[in-house]
Amino acid sequence: MGNIFKKRSKKYKQIVFAVVGTTFLVITTTGLFSPKLLEWIAEKKAMDFGFSEVRLQVRKLNPWASQWANLSLTNEQSVHEVKNIDFSYNPQTLVKGKLKALGITGMKTEIRPMGIMENLKTSNRIDPSVFQKLSPHEFVEDLLKNPPVTFLRIRDSIIEVEWKDYRFILEFLAKFDFREEFLTGNLDGKLLGVEVFSEWSSWNEEENFFLTGEFTIPKTFFNQ
Repeated sequence: MGNIFKKRSKKYKQIVFAVVGTTFLVITTTGLFSPKLLEWIAEKKAMDFGFSEVRLQVRKLNPWASQWANLSLTNEQSVHEVKNIDFSYNPQTLVKGKLKALGITGMKTEIRPMGIMENLKTSNRIDPSVFQKLSPHEFVEDLLKNPPVTFLRIRDSIIEVEWKDYRFILEFLAKFDFREEFLTGNLDGKLLGVEVFSEWSSWNEEENFFLTGEFTIPKTFFNQ
């Protein structure tokens, strides 16, 4: 299942950035920086991807930055809500599918994997090539060589996964920096009520992939 989602994510990433990049080019050419136009395009594309309910406010839009607020995407398998999304970019790299910085605040995602798997099997919106296998090594290697963003920040966010009769909740914040074939970052949060802090590094060297991680759990947890 992991390989399917990674391949799908890669294809959708390329599609979404192409659409957004083209949109900004059109807007720049005509001299009309219209948040309503971007809202309409984003909502239409989200519905094309299978979301039945889409809400979005574009509060700022110019050649170097954009701010979205109150994003809500809903379908039978998942619910995604985000209070604020901040984009920083320049037009030359945006059309190539790359952002300078992406900040996400107040994200709440509810996922039902069983429903997603069933939808993937039956949906006619998805190219069959999406189901081709992509190894974790290939996925990370592509991410390091062609990162979609240089600086990624996620704050005050929650992911809830519903699996049969169980519900897993992760409250987290994340900070990742992507440089030439090198990634560093922190992922800190609370999983099932337990605080966890982690540091990550990943890089390619002579066609070899390396990943290091360090986890820290407060001593107070073991003293309970």
